[in-house]
Amino acid sequence: MVVTIGDSWTFGGSLWYLVPHAQHLGPQVNEFRLNNIFGNQLRQELDADWFNISLPYMNNHWMAQQLVNLNSVLPLLDYDKIYVVVTLTEVARELDNAGLFNYYVGAKYDSIQHLVSQISKQIEDKLLSCELDSRCQLLVGRTYIDNSYPSLDLHMLPMSWLEVLVDKQLQDNCYFIGTRVINSVKESLTNNSAAAILDVMPGIENRLNVLANSKYNIQKEHYRHPTPEGHKKWADYILSRLSISDN
Repeated sequence: MVVTIGDSWTFGGSLWYLVPHAQHLGPQVNEFRLNNIFGNQLRQELDADWFNISLPYMNNHWMAQQLVNLNSVLPLLDYDKIYVVVTLTEVARELDNAGLFNYYVGAKYDSIQHLVSQISKQIEDKLLSCELDSRCQLLVGRTYIDNSYPSLDLHMLPMSWLEVLVDKQLQDNCYFIGTRVINSVKESLTNNSAAAILDVMPGIENRLNVLANSKYNIQKEHYRHPTPEGHKKWADYILSRLSISDN
């Protein structure tokens, strides 16, 4: 069995832009999305059942909670092998007042580094609290941001999805890029928020430029979600990291 947990990148956001006259097709658009996302490609390669737990603009705490929920029902699942792939998104969506499932609204931090490390630590702790049984292999990936999860080294994929797509390492100390998240980060800093944000903007702008120039990301909208080929490259990378010798 394959379980994929994530946000809009895992969900297959913006793939409908690639379907002509999508606004008139309805179910066909959804079928195109499901057929082309990396979870389905893993399912096909592994000849396995597949459970996709993903929604657009979800945060990492929500994803970690989905793993907790999954862990509670694992004894009921009759599978010899279960591959779980959690693809984390940008840090600090949990602070966004306008979004869903926000867990840390109102918290205050002394610096961006403090904010990133504290929120990441909470995600690490929640993921590691799940003592998955021996049938499970957990892999944790990242969409387009740098790694801020040192305690997850045993599970963390070395390259982010975006790094796989552009075939190079990206190290700009970039942990969030969304305008809503940037605004939430500003509001969560105790002082000098404007100066702190200015310090990290070069890394954010560089990451946005990489997304905007990637042929494996959809350029018809500003979210720059992966194309079908981008999903295939992520699936292939994950397959290269799975322990399938006993399958």
